[in-house]
Amino acid sequence: VTFLDSKGKVIKTSSEVNAAEAAAEGVRLACRLVDTHPEELTTTAYANECKTLFENDDTVTIEEIVGEELEEKGYGGIYNVGKGATEPPRLLILEYTPPDDVVSDDDENASAITLVGK
Repeated sequence: VTFLDSKGKVIKTSSEVNAAEAAAEGVRLACRLVDTHPEELTTTAYANECKTLFENDDTVTIEEIVGEELEEKGYGGIYNVGKGATEPPRLLILEYTPPDDVVSDDDENASAITLVGK
């Protein structure tokens, strides 16, 4: 497999190759999740996928809100839409805290990245 950058040049450095491999792995994971039938990829199974994905990553914490707790915390829409399913509705909140050597408070160009999914 050969990885090319946006200008069509071959990626050669290990950091570029690692980034390309991570992107390819992410695409494969997304394809597998999208192709999995909803009877198999229940809310519980999806939560377990997420937990497994980040179980060895100290930079990511996961908060899980399940069932009636959703309604109690003000997530009535998620609760009401999902309460009729065979598995309880749930909301996963993943929080990424980058290591100190990755982010500098002095960086004026630093920006937050937010990913919102369904």
